[in-house]
Amino acid sequence: MKLNAKFLAGLLALLMLMATFVACTNGDGPAGSSTDAATTDAETEGQELYVADYLPATTYDGRQFRIGTFGSEKYVLTAEDVQGNVVDNAVYKRQSILEDRYDVTFFEKHLADSYDMAFAMYQTNFITQNDVYDIGKNIMRNAWLATVNGMVIPVSTTKYCDPEQPWYLPHVNSQLEIDGTLFYAYTYEADTILRGMMTVFFNKRILEDNQDLEDPYQLVADNEWTIDKMHEMMTKGAKDVNGDTKWTLEDDIWGMITEDDMHAPSMWMGAGLRMVEKDPETGMPYFSALANQKFFDILDSIYDYTLMDGVFWNGFSRIGQTTEALTADLQGFNDGHGLFYLAGIYRWEGLTDMVDDFGVLPLPKYDETQELYYSRVCDGTANCIPFTNPDLDFTSLMLEALAVESLNYYVPAYFEDAIENRFLRDPEQSLDLLRSMQANTILDLGDSIWMSTMREIITFHCFRSQNNTFKSTLDANLGTINSQISGDVEKLGDVLENLS
Repeated sequence: MKLNAKFLAGLLALLMLMATFVACTNGDGPAGSSTDAATTDAETEGQELYVADYLPATTYDGRQFRIGTFGSEKYVLTAEDVQGNVVDNAVYKRQSILEDRYDVTFFEKHLADSYDMAFAMYQTNFITQNDVYDIGKNIMRNAWLATVNGMVIPVSTTKYCDPEQPWYLPHVNSQLEIDGTLFYAYTYEADTILRGMMTVFFNKRILEDNQDLEDPYQLVADNEWTIDKMHEMMTKGAKDVNGDTKWTLEDDIWGMITEDDMHAPSMWMGAGLRMVEKDPETGMPYFSALANQKFFDILDSIYDYTLMDGVFWNGFSRIGQTTEALTADLQGFNDGHGLFYLAGIYRWEGLTDMVDDFGVLPLPKYDETQELYYSRVCDGTANCIPFTNPDLDFTSLMLEALAVESLNYYVPAYFEDAIENRFLRDPEQSLDLLRSMQANTILDLGDSIWMSTMREIITFHCFRSQNNTFKSTLDANLGTINSQISGDVEKLGDVLENLS
C-alpha cells in the first residue's frame, strides 16, 4: 500500500503522541526532556523530535561503542544492509546520527546464536574480568540472573541515564526496580518490548460471514470487550466446516488459536492482575496471587473453554511445546482457520500473504467496570552494563542517546513498515488501539523472570495437564515460590551493599 503524504504525516504525529501519552501516564514530563521542532529533516518534516538537552556536546575521536549481541539479526548496520527497508533504514539513521554527533563507531560483538549461550559468555567474561564490550544484551530473565549474581552495574546510578524521561517504559521498569535501584532499564531502543506486546488478532472474513458475531472494534470502543464477550464470540465463531465432527486445525474454523503460555497469563494481565506485586511501602516484590480471589475467578472462567473442541486450539498441548507448534498455529490463522489468534504483535510479520484481512485488538478486560485495556509484555532484550566497563559516563551517554533517537526514528518506522508491508491491515482503526496498548503495558515478574517457578505452575501443571486445581497447586508450591522471591531479594541486598 502506498502511503500518501497526508496520511503519513498523520501517522507520524499519532506515533509521537503515543510516546507523549506514555510519559503523561507517569506524571508530568521532567525537566530536561523536550520536543524540538527545529531538529527536523526531509523524512520527518512536521514531526517534532525529542531531545535530551542534558547530554553533553562531546566527541570521542572515533571511539568504538561495543555492543555484545546474540541471535541472527544484526544490530549494527551498514548502508548496504538497508536496501530500502523502512525499519532497517531507521536503525541505520539512528546509528549514523549518533556516530556523527559524538564521533564514535558502533561495533557489534556477536556472542552467540542463542540467548542462553550469550548469558553464559556474559558470565564467563565477568568471572575472567575480560573487557569485551560496553554493554551486553541479555533477555529479561537472564539479565535478572546476571543482576542477582552481581554482574550488572545499575543503570539508575549512571550519570546520564534518566528513567523518568519519556523514552523509558515506566510500567515495565517500575516492576524491575528493587529498593529504589534499577539495574537494567527498558527504553524504546528495546524493540523486542514494542514487538512483543500481546494482542488478539481477528479474522475479518469469518466475522463478516457469521451474523451472530459482533464488531469487536465497536465492543472495544463501547468498553464491552471483556473475557466473557471473547468467550461468547469464540463459541459462536467455531465451525465444523466439513461436518465430520472431527475437529482439526487444517479443515475447520476454531474460536481461538494460541498456546497456553500465551493465553492464561494474558487473561489475568489483561485484567490488570499480577502474580507478583510490589509492596507500596517497601517497594519489594511479594507473591500476591494466592490471596487474590479475582485471579482464580479468571482462571476458572477460562478453563472450561480451553477443553472445548472447535472453541480453543492450544498448539502446545496438541502438538508439543516446540517451534513447530508455534509455526503451525500461525499458519492455521494465516490460512483462515481461526476467528481469534492470541500472540505478540510481531506475529503480523508472518501474515503478509494472508488472503483474509485481519484486525488487532487489545487483551480483553475482566468486566465493563475495568477502566483500562492493558497490554502484557513478558520479555525483552535488556542492555546490561558489565563490571568490566571502562567508562560508565561514555556508556550511559550512548544508552540515553540511543533511547531518544529510537523514539524519534525507530518507533514511527516500525508502524510505517507494518502498514507498507500489510502487517497492519487497517491503520485508521488499529493505531488508536495500539496507542492505548503501548501506554498501558503491564509486566508480571511471576510471568517473566520467575516464570519457571510461578507461571508454569499454572500453564503446564494445570492447563496443559487438564487440572483445574489452581489454588491448591499454587498453595503446594508456595514454599518454593516465596523462597525464590526472598532468595533473590536477599542477593540483591548483598549486591547493593557491595556497591555502596
